[in-house]
Amino acid sequence: MRPLFALVLLSGGCSALLGISDPVASANGTPGGLGGDGGPGGDGSTSGARCTPPAGFAGPDYYPLAGTAGLLTTADFDHDGNEDVAVALTTKVSIYYGDGHGKLGRAQDFAFPANGVIGGDFDGDFYDDLVLWTAGGASVVVHRQDAAHPGTFLPAQVLPTTFSGIAQVASGLLDGNNVPDLIVEDGAELRVYDANLLFAGTFSKDDLIGTTGDQPLQLADFDHAGRDDIAFHGHDGAVAIAPQVNGVSFGTPVTVATVGTDLAVGLGHFEAGSAFDIVVATPVGGMLLHQPTTALSQFEPVTGTITGVSGSRLQVVDVDGDGRDDLVVDAGIVRQSSPGGFAPLAPCATTSATLFRDLDGNGKPEMLRIVDGQLEVRIQ
Repeated sequence: MRPLFALVLLSGGCSALLGISDPVASANGTPGGLGGDGGPGGDGSTSGARCTPPAGFAGPDYYPLAGTAGLLTTADFDHDGNEDVAVALTTKVSIYYGDGHGKLGRAQDFAFPANGVIGGDFDGDFYDDLVLWTAGGASVVVHRQDAAHPGTFLPAQVLPTTFSGIAQVASGLLDGNNVPDLIVEDGAELRVYDANLLFAGTFSKDDLIGTTGDQPLQLADFDHAGRDDIAFHGHDGAVAIAPQVNGVSFGTPVTVATVGTDLAVGLGHFEAGSAFDIVVATPVGGMLLHQPTTALSQFEPVTGTITGVSGSRLQVVDVDGDGRDDLVVDAGIVRQSSPGGFAPLAPCATTSATLFRDLDGNGKPEMLRIVDGQLEVRIQ
């Protein structure tokens, strides 16, 4: 297996964003977390949600949606060099084509039933494709972009498993061939599916990871052995890291901290140095656990809490493109103003479908939300 390079870091309760995920790194190069680009499927709308994001975001643009919104993803779905936005609307997928400056133009609908979606080049032809599923459903399908007719998609190709209630889907580089693979969690297991280059658009069932109920948080080189490892929030409340062994499989998970169940958890950089730290959203604020060395080790609690970091979801992302990881929770955004120091909460209701993606290529991600049946985009 090859190193996984990017997923969306998102935790909902004890669940994560298999969200993240299409293979898009955050603005500072830190891998995102897991999730179907926003977390488990379902209605990601926010009704009448007021938003006061940190300074730097322009007033919102709104794009109408016709359907019940699930998750969002971004990729180049018409091969023109600009990022586009795909929204899974339960009975179809709508793609809004970007102009390269943060604005979205015409929408095109595809009759692909799904409320979970990930975009990326899953067959190595340099044309971005769609991975689709329905939360609680039994199948994950791939619609490859037709390289002969950019902006159109080929018939569905189905992963070789009938799933038992899909909970999460994530993508990342897992087997060394530089084409994104998938991780799928259902009611029975959490497993890797490797992309087959010889049979484009198909996947092979591969490694079983963790145990039933474990929620993946992030893939990164935690032990500095040159291979990406995987961090879990366990069903028992522990945070564990499973090291990747020989680029082939994951070893036995090692518990590095115990943070409790039914809490949102994320990993990022919140102190000087290159080591990952753990942040936990609790009812009384964010709890930070610092990794004192760059080697895999036990994490040490930091005195005090981060004001405003609570709720059922936690996303770690460099919101303002300043090279420091920030925190996105149910109620809004908490910027890291200095290493280990945080600004007050900027109120902005978020859901599992809230994404931060750089649509205009200036190194600062735009914010995308579903609000009252519309796609809201705030440009930086």
